[in-house]
Amino acid sequence: MRWTAFILAQALTVTAAAQEVEFETSDPETDFQAVRVRSDLPLYTSAWVEFWPRSFHREQYFGCESRVEPGDWLFTPNRNDAFGASGWTRIWLNGVIHCSAGFRYAETKESLSETDEFETEGSEVGFFVKLGEVERAGSIVELWAIQEGFYPGSKYSLWAREPADGIVDSFVALQSRCPAGAMRELEGGLGIFRTDYCAINSQEDLLALAVEMLDYQPLGTLTRVGNSDWVAPPEAEEQDAEPEPEPEPEDGSWLLERLTSTPQ
Repeated sequence: MRWTAFILAQALTVTAAAQEVEFETSDPETDFQAVRVRSDLPLYTSAWVEFWPRSFHREQYFGCESRVEPGDWLFTPNRNDAFGASGWTRIWLNGVIHCSAGFRYAETKESLSETDEFETEGSEVGFFVKLGEVERAGSIVELWAIQEGFYPGSKYSLWAREPADGIVDSFVALQSRCPAGAMRELEGGLGIFRTDYCAINSQEDLLALAVEMLDYQPLGTLTRVGNSDWVAPPEAEEQDAEPEPEPEPEDGSWLLERLTSTPQ
């Protein structure tokens, strides 16, 4: 029997000490950065405990499980970012034995439905990774990343949330600023085409970068919004269980307010 389940895995606690990392000088109050962060090879696999979605096999059941709920997610930019723009992300689960998450991005919710999400064109495939937990302003904060793509290499975005049991339905988006010496760019350029990206090639360096980004204002919040027209692919539907009611999503504003007010 094949089915899709969303379960809570026991949280992996990682104590991460912030490392001294040098960055380019900028005004943290007005400058919001989200450089492209890439690795030569994927940094995380299912060997990492908090790696979602992932396959499971228990008794007569098998399928794909995730702590992060599929559906339509709204990005709301930080009010202090003069150039921030809202946008939508549709997240769904791919496969049963070889699980992954699918991502589609659009400016409006209506645009998400213009293309079948199960088509690969215009979509990204990847995973959610809980990097660890750190203490911040007297509270514990979870650090997450979205790892997208496999070949050649992967790209990363950084996220934070308040530790909580249950399904994840909101994140705070962290900035990504490249440590000195990690930026790659074609010498002489290539006309109008961008070639620059930030090379992060170890789990330790990605975690250190996420910890450092807590010193800067967040980019905004990403929240799953209400009912979605997302449906599980037929081969991943749960057969013998009544669907649970959708939880009311939290908007993540608590952490956005806290990080925005953190002294620089």
